Amino acid sequence: EHQANASVLDLVRADAKDLKGRLGRLDRHKLDEYMDSVRTVEQQIERITKQQVDANELGIEQPEKLWTTMRRDEYIQVMGDLMILALQTDLTRVSSMMVAPERWDTPLMFEDVFAKPILHHGWTHNQKNEHVLSGLEKLDQFYMRQFSQICQKMDAIKEGDGTLLDSMMFTYGSGLSSGMLHECSNLPTVIAGSAGGQLKTNRHDQHAKGTPIANLWVSMAQAMGCPIKQLGDSTGMLKGFLA
Repeated sequence: EHQANASVLDLVRADAKDLKGRLGRLDRHKLDEYMDSVRTVEQQIERITKQQVDANELGIEQPEKLWTTMRRDEYIQVMGDLMILALQTDLTRVSSMMVAPERWDTPLMFEDVFAKPILHHGWTHNQKNEHVLSGLEKLDQFYMRQFSQICQKMDAIKEGDGTLLDSMMFTYGSGLSSGMLHECSNLPTVIAGSAGGQLKTNRHDQHAKGTPIANLWVSMAQAMGCPIKQLGDSTGMLKGFLA
């Protein structure tokens, strides 16, 4: 399957080479930028494929979930690169990333963070333990670094008078504030980008207690030009959200 995907990328490069001769200077630069991104993803796929082939040659039984053998940061960045390519080429204007299953009892290795695989889901049900809280803080920092790296990649892609990141809203958050109590209030959420100048940026907002997270979704929909007034348990738009 990976080899088939690689051949598709080869075909794209051949078509792009034919197109390049008919483009102006700025469009050629844009095409080169896109093809560099494609090549980066291709190299990542080739590296992952080689790891899997080597395991077969050694006669090692592969785990049921191949992606669990990858470094967590590498897995997230590969998925982020694919998302960026889809947005960059306008294959989609909406995308979501689930960096790990919300209910997952198989230990996962977080290289350069912990010395051995950990049970993230299990930890979230034991937040009274100071050692667990310290570990969860390290995990939060790990995921924020991944989010930041993807943001930097999007901010490096020129689009119009700004960048790809300027043109969009890239949201990072969680559906629960406490895994132990299963609370879905007081949810820290980060939004990168300005939706083409629709949002006020570079600020930290703290909303009134009890403000539904759905108010954020309504506000984001309004920023995208979707005139909905209610979604789920929303009570309105967030004050000061739009520019």
